Amino acid sequence: MRPRASSRLFSSPLMLMASALLGLIILGALIGPTLSPWQAQEMDWEAMQSAPSADHWFGTDLVGRDLFVRTMEGARVSLSVACIAIAVSLAIGIP
Repeated sequence: MRPRASSRLFSSPLMLMASALLGLIILGALIGPTLSPWQAQEMDWEAMQSAPSADHWFGTDLVGRDLFVRTMEGARVSLSVACIAIAVSLAIGIP
């Protein structure tokens, strides 16, 4: 008997690494902004264009906004748009 496609798929090391990376992105989008004391639009005037540090994990932009929080907020928006697109595709495709 042939092994099921799902068992072959999940035995692949590349699939496991891709699943782990996708899981980290989703987890970061969901809880990432709560890990930082900064808000997406909050400006840190003393840390404008700073490099990554303990205070700003990805550094800051031209006006001192935390890039980690902004990246995770962007990932949250991207994932919600993807879920909406999947829902619309399923609503059209299933009937």
